[in-house]
Amino acid sequence: MNRTHNNGELRISDVNKIVELKGWVAKKRNLGSLVFIDLRDRYGITQIVLSESMEALAKDIKNEYVIHVVGKVIERSSKNPNMPTGEIEIEASQIDIINTANVTPIYTTDDTDASEDARMQYRYLDLRRPVMQNKLIMRHKITRSIREFLDNHDFIDIELLAKQIAGVASQKEITGIINCCSGIAVSLGEKAEEFITSKKLDICLEYGAYPDRKYDSPEVWGNSEKIHKIMSLIENYQI
Repeated sequence: MNRTHNNGELRISDVNKIVELKGWVAKKRNLGSLVFIDLRDRYGITQIVLSESMEALAKDIKNEYVIHVVGKVIERSSKNPNMPTGEIEIEASQIDIINTANVTPIYTTDDTDASEDARMQYRYLDLRRPVMQNKLIMRHKITRSIREFLDNHDFIDIELLAKQIAGVASQKEITGIINCCSGIAVSLGEKAEEFITSKKLDICLEYGAYPDRKYDSPEVWGNSEKIHKIMSLIENYQI
């Protein structure tokens, strides 16, 4: 059951190829003699078409099932210009159900009507929505870019685990990127500025979530002698 392509990859140039895809069933449409399935993964959606000979199996497939599809890439008669894969579809010759799913309490599409509380309660479902996955991917790219930039300036990446002390605004799990020349002894409960002072380090970059802030907040700390170096680094950084 190895896939040959992801669900956002196939194009008109792939027509007549035999492919294997895996993903979640985003939508199923029964048009009588044909059944269409929108197969979703984090890369996109590919339309699968099932003939009458697979009608019995099609009845068993529901939204959010995980399936494996083997089939031939064909050109769509009704193209969808709003989808990267909208010029093709997969004529399925084999479908395997990998995992089943109950009816979900919230929609896993972008146009959900779920309340904020419901989305938080069923976070694992909310994160299947493409808009949420795109945000996770963007955050990953930004944090990776920051770390790669600082790594190119000879910084090392360590993690500080702050103690959970009531009333301290900066209590959190801190990821610190430290530029230093000696061994590091990390003690729990230290804030970044205290860590720099006690360990006589040059620069520290925090990237973590404060409990009193809605979003992650990258912060740069440093001693007064290194302020110009810090400003230069920030000014030269480009995503």
